[in-house]
Formats: sequence, C-alpha cells, structure tokens
Amino acid sequence: MRSSLLIMLMILPCSIFSQTNVGGQMSVNTTWDLAGSPYIVSNNILLDSAITLTIDPGVVVKFDIDKMIQVRGIVRAIGSASDSIVFTSNETIPAKGDWQSIYFDTQASPFDSVNLTGSIFNYCIVEYAGSAIANNGAISSSTGAPLIQYCTFRFNGKGGFSIGGSAGSVIIRDNYLFDNDWTTGAGTPGGSVPFRAERNLFVDCKYASFGSYNWFEDAIISDNRFYNTTTTLAGVGEIRRNIVCGGDGVYFQGSPDGINVDIHHNIFANGYHYGQPNNFGVLSMFNDGMGGTNVNFLFRNNAVIDNVSDSSRVIRKEYNIDFVHNTIFRNISLAGTDNYSIANIYGYGSYNFNNIYGNIGKPGSTYYEFGNFRSQSSPDTDCENNWWGTADNTSIQTLIYDWFDNSSKGVVDYSPYLMELDTIAPISPPDSLSVVDLGGGNYQLSWNANAEADFAGYKIYWGSTNCCSFQNSLDLGNVTSYTLTGANPYEIIGVTAYDNSVTGVNDQVNGNESWYTKSTCDYSTLDVEEFIEDDISLINIYPNPNSGNFIISVDASIIGKQYELVDNLGRILHKGRLEQSSNTIDQVDLVQGSYYIQVEESTISIKFIVVE
Repeated sequence: MRSSLLIMLMILPCSIFSQTNVGGQMSVNTTWDLAGSPYIVSNNILLDSAITLTIDPGVVVKFDIDKMIQVRGIVRAIGSASDSIVFTSNETIPAKGDWQSIYFDTQASPFDSVNLTGSIFNYCIVEYAGSAIANNGAISSSTGAPLIQYCTFRFNGKGGFSIGGSAGSVIIRDNYLFDNDWTTGAGTPGGSVPFRAERNLFVDCKYASFGSYNWFEDAIISDNRFYNTTTTLAGVGEIRRNIVCGGDGVYFQGSPDGINVDIHHNIFANGYHYGQPNNFGVLSMFNDGMGGTNVNFLFRNNAVIDNVSDSSRVIRKEYNIDFVHNTIFRNISLAGTDNYSIANIYGYGSYNFNNIYGNIGKPGSTYYEFGNFRSQSSPDTDCENNWWGTADNTSIQTLIYDWFDNSSKGVVDYSPYLMELDTIAPISPPDSLSVVDLGGGNYQLSWNANAEADFAGYKIYWGSTNCCSFQNSLDLGNVTSYTLTGANPYEIIGVTAYDNSVTGVNDQVNGNESWYTKSTCDYSTLDVEEFIEDDISLINIYPNPNSGNFIISVDASIIGKQYELVDNLGRILHKGRLEQSSNTIDQVDLVQGSYYIQVEESTISIKFIVVE
C-alpha cells in the first residue's frame, strides 16, 4: 500500500504540470495535440507560408504577455461542441489585453467555402487578447480571412475579431461575443468576395462593425443579435432579420454608385444616442464620402421601437433610401430645440405605407414625427400613405416639419394618408402595460388593446433583467389582463402582440410578433426600500421618491465610474460620471414613474421613483 502511494505521488505532479513551450519560426507542418497541452506561447510565432498548424480538440494555448502568432500559412483549429480549443492568457490572474492576437498577414491562405480549404476556427474560446500593441482583433486578418464559426470571444482588450479579405470567402457565423472592447467586425475592400455574417450574438461589446466604409455585391448580414453594442452595418447587399437592442446607435455608412442595398425585417430597439456626435441619431444613414449619389437603398418591414436620442432626431437619413412598410413607434427625442423630429430627412427617397406614431419629445418643446431638412428648391418629399396615429388632417399637419413651418425647407407631400395601421408593416407592441404587485410574487398585468386589423393575440414574457431577451413565455390569446404568479420582483416583465400570420419561427423579425412592451409598476402600496437592489453602502439615492432632482451618494470604489439613468422600458435617458462621493442630479423633466441608476462595469443598480 505504501509502495502504491509513493508511485502516485511521483506520477501525479508530472501529469498536472506538463506543458509545451512554443515560439519562433514554424517551417514544417505541426500538430498541437492533447498530450502536449497546454502550449505556452513564450515567444512570438511566425507560421511560414504553405505551412499548416493543426490544433486538436481540447487543447489549451496560453500566451505570455504581448505575445502573438503571425500566420502566413494555414491554421486549422477545429474543436467540437463538447471539447473546445482555448486561446487564453498565461497570467495567474488574466486580464484584458494580456496577449496580442492571432494575425493573418497578406501571405496567409484564405478560407475557400467551395473546397473547404484554408484556415478554420471552429468551437474555439478566445479570451484576454488585444494588448496595446496588437492589431484590432484577437483574431485578425488583412486579406487571408479564416472561417470563424461556433466560437466564443470574451474579455478581449480590443475586438473579438477583425477580419478583412480580398480573396476566398469571409464567413463569420454562429459565434458568441461578450465584453470585448473596441471594434469587432469584418469587411473587404471590394465587392467580389462572398461575405456572410450570420447568427452571431454580441452582448456588451463596445462596437460591432460589418462592412464599415466598404461595399459588397455578394454580401448578407442576417439573423445576428447585437445587445448593448453600438453597431455599424455598411454598404452591403442584404441586411435582414437582425435585432439591435441597446447600444449607442446603428450606423449605415458608405456605398458607391450602382449598389443595391436591401435592409429588411430587422428590429432596432432600446437604443440610445447620448452626446457627440450630435448630428447623429439612433439610426444614422450617411454616405461618408463614398460618392454614391445613385445608391439604391430600400429600408422595409423594419421595427424602430423604444429608442432615445438627446440629439435632434432618432433617425437621421442622408442616403437616397426608400422607406416602406416600417413601424416607427414609441421613440423619444430629448433635444431642447423647437424644430426636431423623430425622423430627420436630408437625402432623397420616398416614405410610404409606414406606421409613424406614438413617439414623443422633450416636455415643453415643439415636437414633430417627421422633418424635411432638404432645401426649399428640392422636389417635394413623397410621404404619402402613412399612418400617423390619427386620421385627422389638421392633426397630421402638426406632426410634420417642412416648408409650412420654415420656408427655407422643402415640402412634405403626405396626402393621401392611411386611415388605419398598415398591416404589412411589423405589428406594434401593446401600449401602456401596467403591473400591480399583489404580494407573494403575484402580479396583476393589464394593457391597452392593439388596433391592427389582423391582430390575433398576446404573449407574456418574464425571467429577464435586461431589455432584450426573456427566459419564460406564455401565449395568452386575445386578453388584455393576466395575473402572473411566482415571478421575481426585480425581473422585467414583457408583453407582445402577434397577428394571424405567426408560425413560431422568427415571428418577431418577420413582423408577425411585436417587440416587447415592458413593465411599469404601481408602487403606491409598496415600501421604497423594496426596490434597492444592491448594498446601499455602495450606492444610495435620496430623497427617494423624488421629483427628478436628487443626490447619488457612492462608496469610494465607485467614484469615477460612468452611470446610466434607465427607464422601465430599458431605454437610457441620461449618462453621466460619478465624480465624487455625493453627486447632484437634475432631471426634472422626468415624468412620474420608476427609473434605475446603473453603474458601468458592475452589477450595481438602484431603483428610484419620481412622484411629482
């Protein structure tokens, strides 16, 4: 027995601490297998042209500080759903930016989607890359783009990936990206390369960019989810079935003459635009010097819901874009000027069969749903056959800013107008959801009925603390009230409407099920202390309730951090920085209701109530 124990003590350390140090020039085909894992990149690696590095499932590759792999050949890192390949830091306590990147230079062999040759990253985890001297992405390329699919990119100091390609194919699909700094994206310098960005999920990334300042003839960006991530989608052939929820806006940039771009069946919701550049909106469509005065843009069957901008518009359009069958509903423009609107139009195009209604402006200022900022000498803007939330001609006139309000601007031709909601456009969310706490985790929900002619019923969602997705759902049918039991008092509750064309597949992006209307609460019977979600030794608000003028007191560990003021729909109404231990906030324009203060890069959140 003693002999066996001694043998175990001798063998076990060798198994635990086995590793392979790698570095320098790699000039023969090489395989990194499990027997040599983990592989420690202790010096930079240069993978020669025509040389293949194969990495087996389950292998861990660790990088010393500021080290990288430069690829002139081929990398085949093909893991599996149950056995991922990991690229990570070799630090005991890893941090963003510990190592540089895996960089594919101009000699690298691109992925070929026909012959399935070239570099592949499949079921990989890539984390803690993006040092100060790195290229933009943890995996980056200039021309020889790898296939990237089923990978996780997280905690990188720059982008998760930065992929360009002028040969082969650019395919980015089924990846999960979380908490990456700077830009994660893909693009090519020309229109001859097949480009696909499909089914990727971005959560809390600084920026996501597909095709910025480039253009693509054979390009599709589809079925992606961008949550709390500022997004650029530029000059591509087709942008479809994406959801952009949260983040500081969506930017459509740059296309030359003769390019056809079809933006359809997307949801742009809960975005915010705060501060500079103040000429942007939550949705900004600019040419950015690409010279395209004859660009054929079609923006159709999209939902633009619950966005907030503190500039003079939520949508700013300079492209020649036709808007048709879109729903633009319940957005907020907080600019203080008297000539702002939800949609500001500077370029040519037509605007027909849209639902543009239920949007609001800053209290005390004149507000418009649609603003024509083209010059007086321009042709009249075709804005016929839209639903404005009313069938009264006089009321519609007050919702449109044009020559009749400022003789230096062009005329909006809005007649004839629709007498009811357009049903080809996405169905609108239910209006005015209220939640009354009955105690014991039970909540009485009620909302206003939808008015679409093809309306069929409602669904309720719960089990979320964000504004973009939920864990639980229930089809209620055609009712306007429901008692929900067993819910957490701090999770968000949402209700959607659906029409008679739902199939159970992609219903929201297809426009047959609405975006969420999220809970507001009747707090009259509750103690305010119930709504303090974190340790009040770290953050507190007083007075609470208040009239929109209050003090945020914070612990020393929070001083210097940015905060966001968020309403119950998840919309960010204001941003600021906690400069000291006691911070005076003046938001007297807030209407009665409940709001959150959320502290960046933390889970710290506190709810407060405006009662006056």
